[in-house]
Amino acid sequence: MKKTIKIIAMAMLCLFLSGLAYAQTQALNVGDQVPDITINNITNYKTTSAKVSDFKGKLLIIDFWATWCGPCVAMVPKMNALQKDFGDKIQFLSVTYQAQKDVEAFLNRLEKQNSSHSELPVVFGDKQLKALFPHQTLPHYVWIDSEGRVATITGFDAVTSENIKKQLSQGSFETRIKKDVILNYDYSTPLFLDPNKAKLVRTQSVITGYIEGHRAAASYNVNSTNPDLRKKITATNLSMVRLYQVAMSKGTGKYTWDKTILEVSDTTKVRNRSSGSKYREWLSEGNGYCYELILPEKFSDPFAIMEQDLNRYFQNYSATIEKKPAEVLVLQKTSSSDLIKTKGGTPSRRIDATGCWLSNEKLSILNRWVDSYLKPVVDETGYQGNVDITLSADMDDLSAINKELSKYHLQYVTATREIEFLVIRDKVQPSIE
Repeated sequence: MKKTIKIIAMAMLCLFLSGLAYAQTQALNVGDQVPDITINNITNYKTTSAKVSDFKGKLLIIDFWATWCGPCVAMVPKMNALQKDFGDKIQFLSVTYQAQKDVEAFLNRLEKQNSSHSELPVVFGDKQLKALFPHQTLPHYVWIDSEGRVATITGFDAVTSENIKKQLSQGSFETRIKKDVILNYDYSTPLFLDPNKAKLVRTQSVITGYIEGHRAAASYNVNSTNPDLRKKITATNLSMVRLYQVAMSKGTGKYTWDKTILEVSDTTKVRNRSSGSKYREWLSEGNGYCYELILPEKFSDPFAIMEQDLNRYFQNYSATIEKKPAEVLVLQKTSSSDLIKTKGGTPSRRIDATGCWLSNEKLSILNRWVDSYLKPVVDETGYQGNVDITLSADMDDLSAINKELSKYHLQYVTATREIEFLVIRDKVQPSIE
């Protein structure tokens, strides 16, 4: 069977997945002078290139972002407003590794949907700034003072009017410096084994605490015929609940937070709604775990074994799948016409904040997005074949999505249905007489 590796990253961290390494460039830290490099590939600016010294006398805030990063996109209007408020005293510079055609197309759609124009300059196809300021998660902000020194490095939550005022008037403000320790790990290899000795291990199950530098991610290699790796599940830096979501979804991502019910006395130990460095800090305080399972080919359901491992380790909790009535979004046909049947061709998919483009792909891809970002979805179209769909819409806005779906005689309708939930409860401990 063809080897399959699937990696799911935590959306709230917007993990930067570039595998590029620039060992020849010295990474800069807070207090370092930024070399006067030339920044190329600038769009939405008076010139297409600029030197770092061109921003001398201003507070330069470099915003590392990507079109697929939800928190990054949400910061665009905020940064645009701050740029207008502070005028020539500051300069936001948005930097992405993505290609110009992809970035400009995305920003054009975003501006059309929001009926507003962003005045922020954007650097596309970047390599050198990423090399100077390596990071693991997005968004990532580097604050450079008027003299060209690195003032601080933060997450998006520190980018506020109050902090900008303090930086301009006092030269600093109180904040936690964002430090992304990066470990280059290939999820196709064992996490806790010497690759040269991995073939000697017939089976292994390991749970550890948080490991600095690893992404919050899960990798499934459950169909491998590789005799060294066999069947393997690897999860790094996930909470207890996220581990159960992986195990009981069996790698499908079915049990999102909207389909997870927590009936525990202290939710602060099992879920944290912050993001970026604050979320990683919570994980590192005893709330994050790494897990790896390696099995011979003869085992048919590795996820069931993962569930058993979790049950043995997290003995104060129980996890079950239960059906309950809930308000959901039901995808329905509005006519008998089939306007989504694919015309064939190479399968391709793309979904971001500005739309959905599916060509010769499954309708379930759209449903999973809506399920993750809006409400649980129940598909009652009965459609099994591949589809061609183009939606130019704010993908956080149900009415905008439905307006586009109407072209295909489809609609998401709010209704009550009985669906499956992952329920995690405090386990009642037996009393001792």
